[in-house]
Amino acid sequence: MRRTLPLLLFLVLTAVVAGAEIIDRILAVVNNHVITLSDVRRADRVRTVLKYPAIDQKQLVRELVDAALIEEQIAQFFGIDVTEAEVDEVMKDVPDLRGVPVDIVRDAVRSRLRADEFFELRFRQFLRATDAEVADYYNKVFVPAAQQKGGPVPTLAQVTDMIRDSVLQEKAAHEVESWLETIKRRSDIEIFD
Repeated sequence: MRRTLPLLLFLVLTAVVAGAEIIDRILAVVNNHVITLSDVRRADRVRTVLKYPAIDQKQLVRELVDAALIEEQIAQFFGIDVTEAEVDEVMKDVPDLRGVPVDIVRDAVRSRLRADEFFELRFRQFLRATDAEVADYYNKVFVPAAQQKGGPVPTLAQVTDMIRDSVLQEKAAHEVESWLETIKRRSDIEIFD
């Protein structure tokens, strides 16, 4: 009996393990913050609800890694407040939740608004677009694009404000990208395949 008990126990445990199923999987760890397959699936569903372009799972994991790093930085930066009214304003443009709980979508919208406000305060307020940069963008980007579409090409004076904003957006995107790469180098990030 003593010899059959360990064998019986082994067989029972083997049967239990063989019938086990994986409920979730860790896809990445960012400074001790775990990103699971469930997180990625939820983010994908939220992206669909918010009508963001579709991306593959690897890109989505990288996006969640970036979001975790950005949230860590926002937590250290005082004065980033998003009101319920601001979230409500964005939610007006979300007519179909496609089965995603409203609180999950609202949290995603709030996070995006917080990040936008953080980037505005951290980077964009210090950026300027010179008249030379505006003219260069007009001649090298705007005019060729307008000519390709056909029709009259507005003068620089007519589109200066719009172009200045485009130049600032490009500069801000470059600053954020450089900053994020620096943060990544200082962080403990593991992505699992």
